[in-house]
Amino acid sequence: MTTPALPAPTVPLSRAGLARRYGVARSIVTRTLQQAAKAHAQDPTRTPPPQPLNPGEPIELFDPHVFDGFWYARPGRGRPRTSDRHSDPNTTGAA
Repeated sequence: MTTPALPAPTVPLSRAGLARRYGVARSIVTRTLQQAAKAHAQDPTRTPPPQPLNPGEPIELFDPHVFDGFWYARPGRGRPRTSDRHSDPNTTGAA
């Protein structure tokens, strides 16, 4: 008889660890958390940023599974990416 597989243990990650996970600079993770906290303070209906597992410590640690949901649901920045220039009626399609 085989035992069911247990879920992989979650190793908490610092902001630097999260930055490596997402392939961005640490400052991007910090800025994203700050922007989400500010947006939530201005409009409580917005989702708050994930809270660290050890608040107040010099190096805050986050649950990567919780942070993944926050990271991938965050609003995009900059110009929208599209491969079809003609889909926007405000553009002429000229390069």
